[in-house]
Amino acid sequence: SEWRTALVLFREGLALADPLHGIPADAGVVSAAVIACERGGAWSVASALLVDARTASWPLDAISFNAAISACGRHARWEQALSVLDSMVRPTQVALPDRTTFN
Repeated sequence: SEWRTALVLFREGLALADPLHGIPADAGVVSAAVIACERGGAWSVASALLVDARTASWPLDAISFNAAISACGRHARWEQALSVLDSMVRPTQVALPDRTTFN
């Protein structure tokens, strides 16, 4: 499925990202991978991608978090959705929740 391909590309990009050598990390890359997982019904993978990106200090935005929250919500994983929301703002605010975050 397409989300698996997106995951492979994301992992390769994560390994190659090196700001010192001109290969910057980008929130759009993270968002694209998380959205692909959301559309493919892979809610746990979408959530794990956020953890991986945060661990690697990749920039994240509300779009990435919203897609993971949506993926969890579509599969009645409300506890995981709340966990993703919590990680959006704690321990430090990574992204600003917006109207989409709470829909």
